[in-house]
Amino acid sequence: MSDSHPRDGDPFRDASIRRTVRIPSALKNSLRQWRPSRDAWGSLRRRQLQHEYERRREYYALKAEERGLSTRESDVVADIRRRIAARGYAPRRRQLGAIHTFACIPTFSWHEHLLPDLRELGPVTHFDYTTLGFGVEELARTDRNGIARRRLMLEQLLPAIRAAHKDRPIDWLFYYGGGQDTSPRIIRQIVNELGIPTVNMSLDDKQGWAGRSNDECRTGAVDITREFDLYITSARVALEWHAVEGGRPIYMPEGFNPATYRPMDPVRDLPVSSTGARSIWEWEESSTRRASRT
Repeated sequence: MSDSHPRDGDPFRDASIRRTVRIPSALKNSLRQWRPSRDAWGSLRRRQLQHEYERRREYYALKAEERGLSTRESDVVADIRRRIAARGYAPRRRQLGAIHTFACIPTFSWHEHLLPDLRELGPVTHFDYTTLGFGVEELARTDRNGIARRRLMLEQLLPAIRAAHKDRPIDWLFYYGGGQDTSPRIIRQIVNELGIPTVNMSLDDKQGWAGRSNDECRTGAVDITREFDLYITSARVALEWHAVEGGRPIYMPEGFNPATYRPMDPVRDLPVSSTGARSIWEWEESSTRRASRT
């Protein structure tokens, strides 16, 4: 695996290869508390991320054009069908409510809202590594401890899939995660053993396409997209990124869980409300500045 791509004679380096300067934790925390240094760092990171995004977008657009890659959904679907048939697997037709999904979704933040729609299809075996004592943030770390914990988590994934498949044949695998949550080796092993269709979904490709390298791949989607039969992305621009890296992407915009997020008729006892701590903080700051000028 290479972290660089040749681009017009110069190496194209993604966000995962950004050079960093090691800063002691105590000093880093102090700098975060000081407003001028915090603002300067935020400004630098915004410019840095924008520059990285633009270079990545241009690079993948060029490569997709050079290779004549198509990201039309009909072409992607046809490619997926050929891929699954080539390994000798024929998905069985199931009635709605009888499709067995093996879902690898860590319960973190809003992630549990992915489950109701999957349960509409039929029974769901939910592999949630947070219930096994693994944290989302610790697995995203690429230090020695993060790598060791990730390996330990993955050692428990295959036995769980085998047990679920033995109890009731799994019809497909649904993943929500990146290179920090799985590995190309594991997905290949699942496909080789069971042949089942595999799907992954990511909602942050524009920001989290490629992170730092762990022992097998980079965090994000860049090194795992080719292993899944289908990769769902919420960023249209990332369709070309997936295709260039060997993936089969389909664009789907972000949705919501209608069982939770639905029109309601609450008692209106507040004339004005604001959602988000930062927006409130900015409003207070601007109010203070206006007051100081009067």
